[in-house]
Amino acid sequence: MANLMEKASFTAAFGLGLLVGICQFPCMGGPYLMVIGLLRDSQTYVAGFGYLLFYNLILILPLIAVLWVSADRLILSKVEGWKKTNMGGVHLWAGLLMVIIGILVLLI
Repeated sequence: MANLMEKASFTAAFGLGLLVGICQFPCMGGPYLMVIGLLRDSQTYVAGFGYLLFYNLILILPLIAVLWVSADRLILSKVEGWKKTNMGGVHLWAGLLMVIIGILVLLI
């Protein structure tokens, strides 16, 4: 990946960044639009800014945690070892959780 990044031109990096932004907007754009609406409808600028700050903390802190874990080779090797032994159980529980969420969506 590092070799590809060194060979990429500015135009290619900009294009790939644009593509990532377009693909991420449906997931991350909705909450941002909601927070911007709260900013506009808020009684005070400080309250609206607080909403925006709170949302960014909720969004950014997990990203920082994932980056921290993925940068540490020792933690990453332990996670890979755990994954090899427990992936069947993870699939079972994730599948059950998806079925429960589907049922809840249908009932609500």
